[in-house]
Amino acid sequence: MRKTFSALICLLSLAPPAVAAEIRCTGANGHLGRERICAAAGETFRSSSASLTLEVMSDEPHRLSARIGWSGGQGPRVDVTSPDKPLDGRAVSRLMQGLRGSTDLP
Repeated sequence: MRKTFSALICLLSLAPPAVAAEIRCTGANGHLGRERICAAAGETFRSSSASLTLEVMSDEPHRLSARIGWSGGQGPRVDVTSPDKPLDGRAVSRLMQGLRGSTDLP
């Protein structure tokens, strides 16, 4: 058992490092800021091997919407809204959860 464990550690250490997703951000830059939204997308989709584009479609006090695209496809538009008070940083997390859950990446 000890030899198998050592061999496994050796194989894992020889594996090439994972390549982080390349994410380009486009679109609206407003209430919460495209840079903040793009940074969250980098964290959310870091395990993807595809080159992705995050299109921020709306960044207003009461609506945040975006979609993820890649060469040859795109996911659905995801909206986070709040009719009674301005969105805060939690909206970015909810947007990323929605994008991750509704987008079938290649």
